[in-house]
Amino acid sequence: MADNINYKVLLNSMVDHTKTYALDVNNRIKKLFLYYNLGCVEEFMLNRRFKTGTWGALTTGITLLGMPEGIFDRLINYYKELNYKINNHNTSIQTQLKSCSPLDSEVNYVKSVMNQHLENQFTMLTSEINNIVQNFRSQQKNLTDDVDKLNLVTIQSRDGSYLNRDGGRVVVFNLTGTTTLNRVKTDFESTGTQLNDYINNYFITNFPKEYPSGEEYLLLSNQIYTNELLSFNLGSNYFKQLKELISYRGSTLYDDLLKKDKNGINGLTNKTLLRFKPKLNEIVKVWVKYDLNSMQKKVTKGIDIGLGVFNDNVNNFYSDYKVGYSTITGTTAENLIRVNLQNRIEGTDDNKVNFKKLLQLYIS
Repeated sequence: MADNINYKVLLNSMVDHTKTYALDVNNRIKKLFLYYNLGCVEEFMLNRRFKTGTWGALTTGITLLGMPEGIFDRLINYYKELNYKINNHNTSIQTQLKSCSPLDSEVNYVKSVMNQHLENQFTMLTSEINNIVQNFRSQQKNLTDDVDKLNLVTIQSRDGSYLNRDGGRVVVFNLTGTTTLNRVKTDFESTGTQLNDYINNYFITNFPKEYPSGEEYLLLSNQIYTNELLSFNLGSNYFKQLKELISYRGSTLYDDLLKKDKNGINGLTNKTLLRFKPKLNEIVKVWVKYDLNSMQKKVTKGIDIGLGVFNDNVNNFYSDYKVGYSTITGTTAENLIRVNLQNRIEGTDDNKVNFKKLLQLYIS
């Protein structure tokens, strides 16, 4: 048996999983914004589980993004509410259409268009949210597996393992070499501090729920990004951001709502179009300006900048961390390690990130 344990590999595994977690959080939240809207990000951030836990002896614990709680129930309720409004011609879009004295066939055409887009967007959005959650679970589990091991090392000065693959007896290491062990603790906790700052400074406080126009904006606004927006009066310094959003989003709802049909059956008559289009554009402007107003502050100069700061401050470790140990065979010490290893395998029934099986990170 060796005279010491080198913790460099474990520390670097923790660093690598921390970087991967941070990058995944950034990319997936950014993608949710770019392809859908800021409201979807706000809904994702509203309530979350498995977002805090123990990281070394940091007194404030550590904050991860965590799993969104209740988001699917809310999305289903938004879908039902918007479906009800559409079928009763009470959305803001339909209300403006009614003020244009349309034909009954035109009213029914718009209702059909909005229902079709609602079905498509609800399916795609829930699929996207589910995909994000699946990936966050895996990244969080990979990270906290390393954290749980290092917590045992740095908090209790213990290590250990099963003597065989199926469990049973445990070999226990009582860690010595205070100076090197303190270096492990310091470097471990410094990485946790950087991750905690990144999540708290750029995510937790940046996305309060305040999006406009309720369900229509949330479920439909990513399909009104026509190139005509470039000629709208949306304020200064938005041209670059607007072109980017147009490249990620679609215009099919906008195009369908303004489809021309001289008979007013599979589209709108010229007379109705002339009255309705300016009213529709006013609704569209509100939705678009909300995302544009936040894009630079919260995304381009927000989470993207935050990721850069994080990466500049989190680095791998290259020196060895050779910590001495003695072997303990006493029942008390063995039980300490056995319980720790059992918790990692079985998970614990609480709302923290530590000692979690992948299944326990599922949300309902």
